[in-house]
Amino acid sequence: GKNNSGGIALIRGGLRSKLPILRVLTFMRQPFTMASPTEYYGFSISVLNHLSAGLFEWDVVPVAENGDLLPLLRQGAGDLIANPMQMPLDNIKNDSNVSYSSWPLMYTSVSAMGYAESPKLSFLSPLFPFSWNVWLAVVVAFVILSATLYSIDKISPNDYRRPKFSISESVFFVYSSFMMSKLSAKAIKPSSRIFILILWFASLMYCTTYGTNAFFLLIRSNRALPFTSLDGLYNQSGRYYRVLVENSTSSGILAAQPEGSVYRKLATADLWVESEEAALALIKNQTALPDGRQPVYVGDGAAISYAVAKSCDLMMAGSNELYRPLFLAMRAGLDPQLRRTINDRIQSMSDRGLLDQYKDTYWSEIKCSSNDYLINAKELNSIHIEQVSGIFIVLACALGLSFIVLLLEHAFYQLQLYWHRMKVNSRLEFMKPYQAEVTNVTPSGIRVRVQGWVEFLPNQMLSPDPTKKMTAADLEIRIGDSVEVVYLGNDPKTGERLFRRNAESVEVGKIGI
Repeated sequence: GKNNSGGIALIRGGLRSKLPILRVLTFMRQPFTMASPTEYYGFSISVLNHLSAGLFEWDVVPVAENGDLLPLLRQGAGDLIANPMQMPLDNIKNDSNVSYSSWPLMYTSVSAMGYAESPKLSFLSPLFPFSWNVWLAVVVAFVILSATLYSIDKISPNDYRRPKFSISESVFFVYSSFMMSKLSAKAIKPSSRIFILILWFASLMYCTTYGTNAFFLLIRSNRALPFTSLDGLYNQSGRYYRVLVENSTSSGILAAQPEGSVYRKLATADLWVESEEAALALIKNQTALPDGRQPVYVGDGAAISYAVAKSCDLMMAGSNELYRPLFLAMRAGLDPQLRRTINDRIQSMSDRGLLDQYKDTYWSEIKCSSNDYLINAKELNSIHIEQVSGIFIVLACALGLSFIVLLLEHAFYQLQLYWHRMKVNSRLEFMKPYQAEVTNVTPSGIRVRVQGWVEFLPNQMLSPDPTKKMTAADLEIRIGDSVEVVYLGNDPKTGERLFRRNAESVEVGKIGI
């Protein structure tokens, strides 16, 4: 038979010790009192073992399942109740046979439990991997990045008169970067290149994060109840059958609430069952009730949270509603000193966190099979802004770094311009002709080497008659030809030297011939 002392039998010389023996009333209820072939165990047994050490021994007085323990305690059938009990409101005035501990053993509530449902896919489902604040941040970043790319490309001094990106091209380029699609457009200016490089890196992080979360959401949808409170359950009465246990404490608490309250209305069950086990079996088996509605059990929060911890298919709602403490009930006729010592030990266990440790031992085990669930459904949620803030920090760094490079471009350009002016002004004379070698011919003009410097002459500076709009090809100017150019001074804005082909010179010859 089982060791009624929870596996602790004090034997001295074949006789039991002289400690008082208390009769403990209980019935089998997970996770409070459970039994193996050799001993009792559970939350209540762990608490009793701690309370009784060196103070008293105890024997279990088994009671029929879901039996009413308080009348038995009042009648003297036991000395204390193992299962934590709710203290009746009129206990102090009207119940002289029962004494409750000064400190609660734990707290519970009236909660609801149902089978978790998978969300149905809709045209908004692709938005679910990110929360709304992430999508808002993406839109804001998209606008800022497009404006930044256009601005730095336009005001960069490198090829500043011919910016690469228009407003529409900037918008499309950033959008394509977010989508990780290939573009034929390429950045030329250093500031734009650095900006786009970091943008692509951030886009890679963004797409990887989105894709990973979307993938797991597709293979393991985040199942949930369509309500989170008892009030929400009542508003969805047309979808569910409310299941309550007959004559249970939870149904009594609901019935005792003010008339017209949601809790009072929930006290009227659609289906009454005889025990918690029967109610849990209805939910776990997804038993379809009339009209195809699914059952939802409304009962003790402690029992429901334990059932939910054992199964990833079940979910709990209303965990903090009608919150109430549960106490250790003792026979008032017990030795007063013994009752005071028990109270002191319960207070000490509470202060030291032992009661919470015992509760965690039995309520925190998640028993999902690793073969059935690669990821717990409870862990799958939309990604929030704080989880991807690093991506936006990278983008902010891209903005800052690109503007720093832009400033360096301007500084280098001004330095180069100053050096250019200082070098060339003293070597060339205004309106004086110079011999130049053609180094490159383009549709818009030619590049020539004058006094060791390569200069550009547009087409209108080549022909003696600018109105004819003749090109270098029309004038039969080729690479390697020698032409005579006239120095016209420097452009006041850019500092570039200006030349035109000498109209009086008609000789064109090859250098080296």
